[in-house]
Amino acid sequence: MRSLGKGDTFIDIGSNIGYYAPLAQSTGASWHAIEASPPTADRLEANLRLNGIDKYSVHRVAVSRSEGHIEFFRRPASNSGMSGIKNGEGFVSEGKVPCLPLSRIVGPDELRRATYIKIEGGGVVADAPTAGCG
Repeated sequence: MRSLGKGDTFIDIGSNIGYYAPLAQSTGASWHAIEASPPTADRLEANLRLNGIDKYSVHRVAVSRSEGHIEFFRRPASNSGMSGIKNGEGFVSEGKVPCLPLSRIVGPDELRRATYIKIEGGGVVADAPTAGCG
């Protein structure tokens, strides 16, 4: 993050509540928060407002190789920070969320300018490059 500066782009895939937002804003970089979980995206936007973070774009989508929708699941209450596309015992569906290729989410110019891309996939990072949406 120290290499970020004005005119740079930081892409935060799986932003959760926006931990990196103050760091990105302090550098002058543009910040794209990508958070597919609807309740987590609500908390993210509330957290950004509460902390006076004003230079960001929140994208409520999942990153995929193709365009479509995919069912998203919230993990059990004991691990509320984890959400993803894999279902399991005690998981709760958050419904279908839209998904798009990264270049369609942030735009091709921003993607080319990306200095830093952080990926946190709620336990599904290994599937992210090949996951398709139906």
